[in-house]
Amino acid sequence: RTLGGLYADVTLGASRPLLLSSLGAAAKAVGPEAFLAVLPLRVSTEDAAVDTSWVLAALRGHVGNARLGHFGEYFVPLSQWLEKRAGELAADSREIESRNLRNLYEQVWALLPGYAVCARDVEAALPPIARLMGVALAERPEVRSHVLQGLTMLIMSARSRKEPVPKPDGSGVVVQLTAEAQAALSTVGRFGKNFLPLLFNVQEAEPPEKRPALQE
Repeated sequence: RTLGGLYADVTLGASRPLLLSSLGAAAKAVGPEAFLAVLPLRVSTEDAAVDTSWVLAALRGHVGNARLGHFGEYFVPLSQWLEKRAGELAADSREIESRNLRNLYEQVWALLPGYAVCARDVEAALPPIARLMGVALAERPEVRSHVLQGLTMLIMSARSRKEPVPKPDGSGVVVQLTAEAQAALSTVGRFGKNFLPLLFNVQEAEPPEKRPALQE
């Protein structure tokens, strides 16, 4: 299929759920970086321009073979633009378009947990985006759950990556974290002094029914 025909199918709603599911499976197989190189994501607020923001719906729940660094390089700047542009549209009394962009902003951050599960580059990729994750956690309730899940997945995924290592005395092997997993946990741990105060402050402000995820 040509990309033009694919855009038309999604835009017109022809077999949209099946098409998005198929695209999602493809994205998970090749990774979002390669997928977006073939099927670029374009967000437009002008009627005549091509808009392929539906690609976010295809990616949600289908992130695999991904670098956390790609989320920081590609999606963090996009989220910042969406937030800024939504504010501009609201100020121009274009409320529906503004809400649409805020919805896309939420969809962008919803991809973070998938990236966190796959990430093998946490040591290098987390520091550049940690502050923005903290801002989203503290000031953006609509994406808070995604950031919390992303942090949780970074830790749980790293803790699961182990390998057998021979004992120094040659008497057998022990199972321990891989060097990359140890580096990931150490990197997340370094930001504990930044994230923990935010988590405590948010917990105090949240209603009781929303606190379990924060406590965990």
